[in-house]
Parts: sequence; structure tokens; C-alpha cells
Amino acid sequence: MGQRGLQSNKRSGILICGSYGLGNTGDEAILKAILREARAAAGGETLTVLSRNPAETTARHGVAALHMFDIPGILRVMGRVRLYINGGGSLIQDATSRRSLLYYLFTLRAARARGCKVLMYGCGIGPVTRPGDVALVRRVLNTCVDAITLREDASLAELKRFGVDKPETVLAADPVLSLQPAPEEETDALMAKLGLESGGAYLGVCLRTWKGFEDKAPVIAGAVRYARDKYGLTPVFLSINHISDGDAADLVCAHLDGPRPCILRQPLSSELMLGLTSRMQAVISMRLHGLIFAAGRGVPLVGITYDPKVSGFLSYMGQELYQDLDRLTSDSLRDMLDRALALCNHRDELHAAVERLRRLEQNNSDVLRRLLADGDGPGWPHEAAALPGPRPLAGPARPHPTAAGPAHRRTDPLFRTRPPPGRTHARAGPAGARPYHRLYPARPPPLPPGHVGAPAPAAGPGGGLHPAGDGKAPIPGACAVVFLPPPRPISGRAG
Repeated sequence: MGQRGLQSNKRSGILICGSYGLGNTGDEAILKAILREARAAAGGETLTVLSRNPAETTARHGVAALHMFDIPGILRVMGRVRLYINGGGSLIQDATSRRSLLYYLFTLRAARARGCKVLMYGCGIGPVTRPGDVALVRRVLNTCVDAITLREDASLAELKRFGVDKPETVLAADPVLSLQPAPEEETDALMAKLGLESGGAYLGVCLRTWKGFEDKAPVIAGAVRYARDKYGLTPVFLSINHISDGDAADLVCAHLDGPRPCILRQPLSSELMLGLTSRMQAVISMRLHGLIFAAGRGVPLVGITYDPKVSGFLSYMGQELYQDLDRLTSDSLRDMLDRALALCNHRDELHAAVERLRRLEQNNSDVLRRLLADGDGPGWPHEAAALPGPRPLAGPARPHPTAAGPAHRRTDPLFRTRPPPGRTHARAGPAGARPYHRLYPARPPPLPPGHVGAPAPAAGPGGGLHPAGDGKAPIPGACAVVFLPPPRPISGRAG
């Protein structure tokens, strides 16, 4: 590791990485909560966020932002900040994408190699199902992470199953629970814009497309009709991801008669989403943060689980009204809705459960402040600290590990020198150069000349990185391509 990365007097700032800039209100709410705590803990230090849409993230949250696939830029920032936060959500999982798991593990290891303290903040863990992925998660988290705060006890059980026991691990709660809703007048204005009366009786329905969802759409539509006919509740289809959740609502509305319900298709701030959710008499949700928004305002909940994180949160708060999507029936959904609406007369119990979670959520910021107060640089020695640091962006290239290198570098997906078939897109480079293992996307869009990762007419010194050209930010979906020098013969002679 270079000495520059260990000079504490030059380190300042925090780098935050998560699933940001993708149109998901829940993830943006997580970021808002983390930024609020980081600003309070770090004073005037610079905060930088990795995002799929850096311009939107900067405009929305008022922070510096990098594209999450701008690898050279990320490594530069990691070399000067003192804390890297892997922020919220279920990032350590391979259920939706193995490539995302490898990406987040790569950033954890890169942050450690560049001399940062590493905190996993208010996160969910799992599911990780592949044995090789479990071993990789165990190795990276045990060697590269200083502290982990968890949003529910199910994630703690997953870490124990993986054998992760080296970082400080603290049970907390989802950071979103610390946020407050928009003022009443702003919520009233939003409801008027949506054609809703501020004093009306509403059933919030928050859905997403998933395998088998289309078959269950009539079941959910039946519950919506039941709530309308028995309780006089008007359905309002809320969207956590405004880009895609409307499609799931359309599938349900196709089975409803009468006037077409309100479907929220526009992006909302977390404050407005909290305000709107607070006006519901009950919420049926597949989306985790649809449930968290409702829980934070004391609204009765019914969960439809497609992922263990949904049932994990509801069990953590002592709420058992949920059913797996593939086992959902009209009778079970109506019964849960009846029981949830009966809780409207016992909201004190709901508020007590939420207040308990809010007290636990304070553990997130307590650990963050303690890490920042402990000084700069890694909080304790890790095996990863002995690994070679990232290659310099200019100057002579370091020799790349060959097939005769350490055994873990031959098998570890984060150190592969040859990309797995179908996972990467090789670009033309200097003669004999090999593209470093890239994780995303499988088929990136063409890059204009001058952008990071675009083919260049000549290699950098020693066959290293192509020059970044005019310094423009990478376009959305782009990925930096790092060219490594040809392998150096082990014996010093040509083989």
C-alpha cells in the first residue's frame, strides 16, 4: 500500500456507495439518512457518493458524485478519504445478481487496500446461496471491514452462517426510520395534485413485478375490492421505484372495475412519500421500503414477501402479517387485511414497536461517529493490508500477478486476470495486454473517444492505463477498462 494512502494528515472526507441513482425512493431515502448523519459526524468534510446517475444525485442531495463504474476515479477518491461507507440496503446478496455482489465486494477490498476505514451501514445481508460466494463474502468481510451495523436480526444470523466474526457487528435498524415526513401542507398539495382528498380513507398498495406476480394479480385485486366494499377504502398504488412499479399496478388494475385508481408514477422525495403514506389507513406492500415508510408513521401493515428481507423486517418489528407471494390466496390476504385494519384502534402498540426500532437505529450513527473519532487509516490490522495496492494511474506499470502467484489470486473472482465467458466485453488494447476482470455490464454501450474506458490509439507508459482524454465523466452504463501489461516470464526468459 502506498505511503500516500497512509498519511493521515492528508486524509479527509467520506465515500458512500450503494444502489443509488436508479429511481428507487427507498434507496434514495437511505442515502438521505446516511448523508444527514455523516454531515453531523464529519463536520465540513467532503462527502462523495457513487451513483448510477451522478448528476441526479448531486442535484437531489447536494453532494459530489461519481459514476459507480468509474473505477479509476473511485480509486483516486479512496486514496484521499478516511472512511468508506457501504451504505444500506441488501447489497451483499447474489439472489438478484452475482455481478452486483462481486462489485460491492470489490469496492470493500479496494477501500481497504487504499487505506480507508470501512463501515457497512444499516445493511441487510443475504441471501447468498452459492458456496463459492459464501466463502468469498466471509474472506472479504473478515479482512476488509472495520464495523457492520445491521438493520434486522435475520442479517445477523446470516453473518454467523457465513462465518463472519472479525468486524465489530452491531444490531441496529434501517436508516430510513430516522427520517421525518414533509409538512402537512406539502402533503395536502401533493394529494390535490393526484386527485385525492386530504381527509379521505385510503388503502396504500405498493407492488413490484416478480416471478409469479402476474398469476397473483387477481388475488391482490380481490383484496382491493374487498377493502373498498367492506371498509370504504379507496386504493392508492404507491411506487417505490417510479420507473417500474407502475407496471405491477397496471396488472392488478386490469382486474378492477369502476373508476381507475390513482397510480403514483412520478418520483417523490422521501419526505413526501412518508407524508403520503401517513394518510393511508393500511398498506399492502411487496416493497420493503413501502413497509418501512408505513411503519415509520404507525400505519398498519400487510406484507407480501418475495425476498427474505421483507419477512425479516416485519418479524423484527414484531409484525407477523405477511405471506409468501407463491402461497398467497384470496382468503389469506383478506384475513391479514382484516387483522391489520383492526389495529387502527390500537396504534399505540404500533408506535411503541417503531420507537423501539428508532432507538436501535441510533446504533448506526454511534458506530459511524466512533470510527471517525478513532483517527485516520484502517482501524485494525487486516490480512488485506498486506496485499499490493491498486496500480498507479500513470507511470510505469507494476507487474501483474501471474498464474504462479498466490493460490487465492488464481481462484478469487476479484483477482481474475481472464474474464469469465459472457461476463465482460474486451476492448482493443496494447499488444499482449489483458483486460482486468470487469464486472458490469455484460454488454456496455459504445463509449465516445475521450471518455474513461474508451479505446485509445496508444497505451500509457509501460502498457498501463489508456489516458482519460478530456476528463469527461463516464456516460451512464459505462465501465472503465484497465489494461494490464503482458505477463512477465517467471524465470526472466521468454517461455
